[in-house]
Amino acid sequence: METTNYASTTTSAVRNRYARATTAVAAVLSLTLAGVSIHAASAEIEKPAVLKTIEKEGITIVGNVLPAPKGMTGWAGYQGTQPLAFYVAPDGQVIVGTVFNAKGEDMTRGPLQSAVSDAMSRGIWGQLEKSRWIADGKATAPRVVYVFTDANCPYCNLFWNAARPWVDSGKVQLRHVMVGIITPTSQAKAAALLASADPAQALFQHEKDNIEARKAARPAGMKPLESGVKPLADIPPAIKQSLNANLELMMNMGIRSTPGVVWRDEKGNVRVHPGVPQDLAEIFGPA
Repeated sequence: METTNYASTTTSAVRNRYARATTAVAAVLSLTLAGVSIHAASAEIEKPAVLKTIEKEGITIVGNVLPAPKGMTGWAGYQGTQPLAFYVAPDGQVIVGTVFNAKGEDMTRGPLQSAVSDAMSRGIWGQLEKSRWIADGKATAPRVVYVFTDANCPYCNLFWNAARPWVDSGKVQLRHVMVGIITPTSQAKAAALLASADPAQALFQHEKDNIEARKAARPAGMKPLESGVKPLADIPPAIKQSLNANLELMMNMGIRSTPGVVWRDEKGNVRVHPGVPQDLAEIFGPA
């Protein structure tokens, strides 16, 4: 099963945001240092002004903990699910990227992941907890899994159905972070579910109805579903705001399709899987 560890990659789109934060930032994919000495992070020092500016763009700077070229300081940080290494020069300019020593060894990856792992996991999980979601399963379930769900997504319905043994047995609670991205009625359907008197029951009935619709459409492939809950004609502003916030959170986590499954592994690290996972036991535990 292919999964994404939240601390594994850095995207050019994110780097571009940092570059726009200040004219003193030079966004670079990698910095190869041949014959240049690398020194370990020194004792705690005051955060440079340029990093304080970058933090205003939604980036979190963890601390001065990275090995850096002589004369520079190395700072670990992250934005969403993207870890980033910042190397600050004496003149205040910043290089964002990876340092390799003269032997071609990556001096950044290990220290960076160690530095941001706990902070990122806590931050991401905290954002998910505060998002607008619908509970699916018992509140006493020992394992919680978040899933970004579109009401018209046939793969979301497939995942919902496959998860029944774990949810029905009380082992897992799914928390559906509702988004509307697939069809023009997706957001209105998500709003209808959130606005219902009993969102959990409304979601259950919606997904149950969609099982039959998905099976009926199977010869034609996994097309968007238009059955289930009736779209809400007028979306209340508060629900509209929640749905937009959910979508922004989904995008910030690097998830571009539904379902987007998010859970914590045995070490407490946040893991992300876009699409329907093949091995549910890896996420949910034994059935």
